[in-house]
Amino acid sequence: MQKRARQVRVRVRWYSYEKRTYGDVEIGVLKITDEEERVEHGSPIEVLLSVIEELSKTRKGDYFEVQVDAPGIVEVMGENPKYRGQRLLFPRPSRLYRVGILSRDKLSSLIKDTGGDYASFKLDDLEWYVEKDEIYVYEGVLNAGENVVAVYLDTSMGPRMIIPSGRDRILQDVLSHPQSSGE
Repeated sequence: MQKRARQVRVRVRWYSYEKRTYGDVEIGVLKITDEEERVEHGSPIEVLLSVIEELSKTRKGDYFEVQVDAPGIVEVMGENPKYRGQRLLFPRPSRLYRVGILSRDKLSSLIKDTGGDYASFKLDDLEWYVEKDEIYVYEGVLNAGENVVAVYLDTSMGPRMIIPSGRDRILQDVLSHPQSSGE
């Protein structure tokens, strides 16, 4: 008796890459351009790999994500046929709700207020920018002005704090206290 092939639901999301500006920060983001659903038959992993291979040749968008659902299994895989992977902003495409920016000036004043040897801040201390569009963060550029020390991404899959490239020196300068000769 021949075994019947499993029914596998396939969902594909196509994204285009663009840059958005939030205050003094520019972030590469993804915007959904198309979605499709269909049903395939077979092993979920084989269906996933087959669909990825098929879609990689179409060059319909900058990035796509394929999700397969079958009883007892959900698998997701993505591919970027048009652009090279860049800095990882989030482990997989996640909807961006808002961006928080911690400035050098704000961090300096917080350190003065606490008088401590480490930086501590609250989310209220960040300058917030709410994203009204359905935008996703994944891989992309993150360019920040000289005064930006950290960028906080609030997403549908949780938060992520990113220190822009080259800011370790700024953090070191802000966090270091002048020492007196007796210390």
